[in-house]
Amino acid sequence: MLIAVLFFGCESDDNCTKTIQIPQYTYSNGQSYVYYTEQEVSCDFEEAVDEPAQTGNELENFTYEVLLFEYTQDTGNNSHRLQMEIKLNNSNNYAVTGYPYFSIAIDGMVTSSAYANLASENCLGIAANSSCVFTLDIEEDSTLLGAPSAMELVAVKYYVTE
Repeated sequence: MLIAVLFFGCESDDNCTKTIQIPQYTYSNGQSYVYYTEQEVSCDFEEAVDEPAQTGNELENFTYEVLLFEYTQDTGNNSHRLQMEIKLNNSNNYAVTGYPYFSIAIDGMVTSSAYANLASENCLGIAANSSCVFTLDIEEDSTLLGAPSAMELVAVKYYVTE
């Protein structure tokens, strides 16, 4: 589970507190949904983002090419949509089994995920000196919490599991 923390301003006194919003993610019928819980913390609360533990080693001689990365904030159906096609290149003389890991800036805050369970092509293996096109097209309901105003691909890594 990916946990990101959003911060709001607070007063500048010794009993300073601030309210943080913690996104909670659920998946149902191939769609992901997010809702937020709030928590009051001290102003000196450590500004950290928890990322899922990685398994495997990062693939060397790996490159990627963005064929499509499109975020639609308002689809006209009370939803927002993320589409991406990323060409993953294994320049090694051996095949790999693993998974791609994407870092995406959502309204300026970087979060990371494999998205493998939501992809139509997840590239859990890439042949020697070959490529695979990771394909994702997800549409999420915006009626409960709204939609992010912007999404931008920051980086892609590939982790080898075997």
